[in-house]
Amino acid sequence: MLSFAPRAALRAPQVRSFTTSSPRQSLGFSGTLPLTGPLSTVVLYVRPPVVSAQTDGYRLPLDASGAASVFSTAYPPGEGGERRELRVPDFALTPDPVAAGVLAQLAHKLEKNVSAAAFKLSAFGKGGHVSQSVNKSQAPGYLGTLTVTLPSQFSGGSLVASDGADKAAFDFAEASQGKALAWAFHPKGAAYEVRPVDSGTLVSVSYEVFADK
Repeated sequence: MLSFAPRAALRAPQVRSFTTSSPRQSLGFSGTLPLTGPLSTVVLYVRPPVVSAQTDGYRLPLDASGAASVFSTAYPPGEGGERRELRVPDFALTPDPVAAGVLAQLAHKLEKNVSAAAFKLSAFGKGGHVSQSVNKSQAPGYLGTLTVTLPSQFSGGSLVASDGADKAAFDFAEASQGKALAWAFHPKGAAYEVRPVDSGTLVSVSYEVFADK
């Protein structure tokens, strides 16, 4: 599990809140990380769940064929073939971008010492989406879910968070521009959905975020 304290060095201008029509409410935080420094060497490794052999790594940003190959490696989670998943240990990012900067930014915004653990890779083809769901984990210290979208060419697939009265969206495609890692955090108890992907392949990694004691 990755940990970070709010005092860590961070790139504050790249972090913003999910703003809503009500100034009292924030439905989460989002930001980007360019593929520079240690992130210039990030590689995604995946393997089909039913075999032990690991595929070759995919350098970021993912080109169209690489993103499509990741999609074909993953398995449908039960809601149709447009969205597919891999679970730990069938994927890995090396080095992990959360350790390289995202967690520091999030710790600063939450003003807490936080930890994060990857648990799912999602790949969305055209039409792939997630219907509205709510984070309901009862794990001790659970704060919410962090989604990191890997840079690739796609459109659509915005993350929408709501609390019943307000709604806010984060456009991963616009934020990433196919070149940067785009991330969004939505807290426990907030409803969220992923709108349908219009074109290309969206690949993201989800992390559970916890408050450290």
